[in-house]
Amino acid sequence: MKKMPFLPVLRFKHISITACIAVSILLPILICSCIPLPGSVPHPDLAPPALYRVFSDAARKVTLVFDKPATIDPIGVSVDPEMDVVEVTQSESMVTLCFDVLLSPGKEYTLRAEARDLHGNSCFFIAKFYGFNPRIALVEINEFTTRGSSTHPDIIELKIIKSGSLAGMCFCHGTRDNYAYRYVFPECEVAEGDYILLHAKPEGIQSEISETGDITVSGGLDASPMARDFWIKEGTGLSGNNGVLAIYTQPAGSIIDAVIYTNRTSSSDAVYCGFGSQDLIDPAIMLCEEKAWVASGDAVKPEDAVNIEPSTATRSICRSSSGTDTDTNNDWHIVPTKGASFGTANTDEVYMP
Repeated sequence: MKKMPFLPVLRFKHISITACIAVSILLPILICSCIPLPGSVPHPDLAPPALYRVFSDAARKVTLVFDKPATIDPIGVSVDPEMDVVEVTQSESMVTLCFDVLLSPGKEYTLRAEARDLHGNSCFFIAKFYGFNPRIALVEINEFTTRGSSTHPDIIELKIIKSGSLAGMCFCHGTRDNYAYRYVFPECEVAEGDYILLHAKPEGIQSEISETGDITVSGGLDASPMARDFWIKEGTGLSGNNGVLAIYTQPAGSIIDAVIYTNRTSSSDAVYCGFGSQDLIDPAIMLCEEKAWVASGDAVKPEDAVNIEPSTATRSICRSSSGTDTDTNNDWHIVPTKGASFGTANTDEVYMP
C-alpha cells in the first residue's frame, strides 16, 4: 500500500505537499530553583497543526481537517486556479474556506496556506483538492478479477445505479488514506444501467483511450464496445490474493461502495487476526467503521471478506445479476471458467470445482 514518506513533525497522508515550515516559539522562563514554579507547564505544546484531510462538499467551499484546533488567515491563502477567499469558518479541528466563485465539479485545485494553533505554532502547507460534484453518479462495484493473465489483465467493472456525472469520483486500490494507487475520473455523463470498465494493468499503448464520449473508440486488451473503458496509467494490476477496492465521491470524499477480498482465514496468522498484514486489516476495519462493509461479529475477520481462491482470469468475482448490495460477501460469487462478463450483465452461474 502506498503511504506518504515519514515526516518527523507533520504526518500528512495522501495530500500533495511540497513545502512545510513548522514555527514554534518558547519564551525563556527564569528558573530560580529546582522546584517547578506554580502554574508552570513542563512540556509546552510545540507541535504545529497537522493537516489530515482536504475535501469539498459544497459548490464554493473547501474544508480542511487538522489534528487540533487551528485557524487560517485568508490574506495568506493562494489557490490555483486563482480565486479569492471571502469567508473563513472554524469549528474544532475543521476550517472551511468559502470562495468568490463556484468550483468546477471534479477539477483539481492547489491550495497554499498557513495554519496556526492556539499556542502560536504554525505550518505552511500546499495541498490539492477537487471541486464538489453536486450530480455525482451512484455506482456499484459489479465484477472484478485479481488473477489476470497476459491476455486478460485485471479489470474492475462498475455498474451505474443512478444517472449523473463521474467528475472527481475516485477509485482506490485500498482506501482513501492507504492505497496502492488510485484513479480520479474525468467529467463524463453516465446513465443508469451503463457499465464502466477500469483496466488495472494497461499496456501503455496509444489505442488505450479513456472513453468520456464515444464508447467504441478504445482498443487495448478486453476493451468493450458495450461499456466505457477507462485506463489506470499507473495501474500494476490488483493484489492477487488479498485487497480492498473502494469508490469515493472524490479523493478525500465520502465512500460510495467497497469490497474486501482474500484467500485467508482467521487461522492463517495470530498477529493480524488472520489478515496477514497491517496493510490489509487496517482498511478492512476502516470500511466497517464507515458502514461500507458489514462484519458478522464485533470484529472483522477474513471469513467476512469475499473468498477469491477459485478465481482466475476468466472466472471473475461477480455480484448477483439482481444487484443485491448488503455490503457482505453474500453478494458475491465466482462464475464458471470463461464466464467473465465485463461490459454486460453478470451471470448467476457459480463455479463448481
